[in-house]
Amino acid sequence: VGERGTVVAVEPSTRALRKLTHHLWLNHCRNVLVVSAAAGASWDRAKLSLATEGNIGGSALQESETAARPTESVWVTPMDEWLSPLQLVPR
Repeated sequence: VGERGTVVAVEPSTRALRKLTHHLWLNHCRNVLVVSAAAGASWDRAKLSLATEGNIGGSALQESETAARPTESVWVTPMDEWLSPLQLVPR
């Protein structure tokens, strides 16, 4: 990406978002657009099934089939609506 590019980080989990933004700050990353929502076809609310602390990247918008896990209510947003004005939509 380099210094002139833009990285888009889509992170609906509050727990993972805290870690992400902390590490972006520690590493002086200034070209990252952080979206605190899940990506979807339209605006909505959804339940994010939270993974264990040791694997926070394993959270998902679908219910866990293996065990009951805590959930978090998150926004779902269509990415094209905010990527297009920033000219970040692939051509």
